[in-house]
Amino acid sequence: MIKLGFIGLGAIALRHVDAALKCEQASIVAVCSKSSYVKGLPEKLSQLSPELYTDYKKMLNETALDAVVVSLPPSEHFDVVLYALNHKVNVLCEKPPAMTASQALEMLECAKKNEVHLMYAFMFRFSEKHFRAAEIVQSGILGKINLIRLETIRRFALAGSWYGNKAIAGGGCVIDIGSHCLDLARFIIGGDVRPVSVYAKTFPPCPIFETVKSGSTGWVPRSSNSYDYDVEEAAFAIINLSNGAVVELLLSNALHVKQNFKRIEFIGTEAGLEVDPELELHTVDNGVLRDIHYGIAGFDYQGSLDSQMKCFIDLVNLSDSDTNEIQRKGCLSSAFDGWVLMKLVDALYESAESGCLVNITW
Repeated sequence: MIKLGFIGLGAIALRHVDAALKCEQASIVAVCSKSSYVKGLPEKLSQLSPELYTDYKKMLNETALDAVVVSLPPSEHFDVVLYALNHKVNVLCEKPPAMTASQALEMLECAKKNEVHLMYAFMFRFSEKHFRAAEIVQSGILGKINLIRLETIRRFALAGSWYGNKAIAGGGCVIDIGSHCLDLARFIIGGDVRPVSVYAKTFPPCPIFETVKSGSTGWVPRSSNSYDYDVEEAAFAIINLSNGAVVELLLSNALHVKQNFKRIEFIGTEAGLEVDPELELHTVDNGVLRDIHYGIAGFDYQGSLDSQMKCFIDLVNLSDSDTNEIQRKGCLSSAFDGWVLMKLVDALYESAESGCLVNITW
């Protein structure tokens, strides 16, 4: 039985708690939070009577844990994850991995040194639709992939919290929703495909969005934010990959468009695959243009979190030979994957600041 702890008990952490409660091979024995959540645990969790802490160091020093789930603001990931790894505790850490690539690399090396697992919570890897997309792309049916389109455009999605503060969040839409898109694309491609150069442009907050009332969107208005709002609201980039493909990246948390939309497409020499909004193959069959629908649409949010947690617990619970099989499936986002992602995120911000193409060395 894996003895599991939680560091951070915000909204996403409680989703992870729900997922962990479904794992027969795990038992939640300790939780840590500086907020009032620790005094109001979900009923199912309260019945387990876990040890309650407000200091993660005290929890890791006093409790014999096999693994922890870290769900904290990005600025806290580095110190907390390193402390857990140095106590030889396996870690599932929320995205983004860190504030910088140098932090992510140190976390990777620390996990290796202590012979424990560091996995990042990129839940989209565990969606049925995205797993099927990875199978299709990696089968070679698309031919040589030339273009990947990644677009997550939100008309207005500004959270009245630390999400808009660069010192805490690390940035805006690039490191937040962009990290999800970029990690998912690398998962679907498969193999060790890496970015080699980027050209990016980011855009600061538009003052007009300060006038938007929360009732019209469901999001808290920026004007009510107690934190400084100083992150990019939109970003556009061209990314060259080591396999010769080009990535077109479009992101926004606030943009003057009619409605939110998301698009993920892989376009090759033999066929194209639309992943979002619906899994669909576009090809030529005996001289006729064909569209093949796979009947997989939507995204099971909690179901993906459940599968992700099971993968993490299996990773901790199994022998090295068994974990190789999990890694071969490619679902888990490893410490190495987190470092590769953060190298790209750093390059995107560097290019946006300099106005120049940035080459990425490995």
